[in-house]
Amino acid sequence: MRGVIHCFTGNIEQAREYLDLGLYLGFNGIIFKNIQGINWQEIILKAPLDRILIETDSPYLTPPMAGVARNEPIFVKYVAQEIAKIKKLSYEEVTVQTTKNAQVLFNI
Repeated sequence: MRGVIHCFTGNIEQAREYLDLGLYLGFNGIIFKNIQGINWQEIILKAPLDRILIETDSPYLTPPMAGVARNEPIFVKYVAQEIAKIKKLSYEEVTVQTTKNAQVLFNI
């Protein structure tokens, strides 16, 4: 099976189930929100980098450090920075791999 769970907002067990099905997990500015029952750090840490996509969900779910209400595609950099921080990787490692992931999934 191929596909992405857009704007993933599940728990770690759901993440594992989706990953076991061969799906990618899409993360956006929602990872900066506190949502009961969701441990973003655990999910991102345990998700293989080669199964993560970074999304904007523009004009919604703006990362707080953007300083504006309306989300824009340029703000995916904040999501990538947060994933890099959690996984203890460089920003470049995250952006290069997640770009490759999108290319593979969408045949581009």
